[in-house]
Amino acid sequence: MSRTYVPPGGAPPISGLALGLDVGGTKIAAGLVDLSSGLILTKRVIPTRATRGGDAVLADALVLARELDGDATARGI
Repeated sequence: MSRTYVPPGGAPPISGLALGLDVGGTKIAAGLVDLSSGLILTKRVIPTRATRGGDAVLADALVLARELDGDATARGI
């Protein structure tokens, strides 16, 4: 059975994948979401270690994004 995610407010259904990043003071969380179902396909969480500075935190967030992109490619999605 196929499910379609319909956003609130009467917006049209959406499909595809989305990468979400949540950069906080204690952790960086990243997830790959199937927009047609709303399901999280894969996720990763690492400590922020903010004392290293913004450039290092941004670099870690980019590494997570690339890893999830690699996961999607490996799954064939």
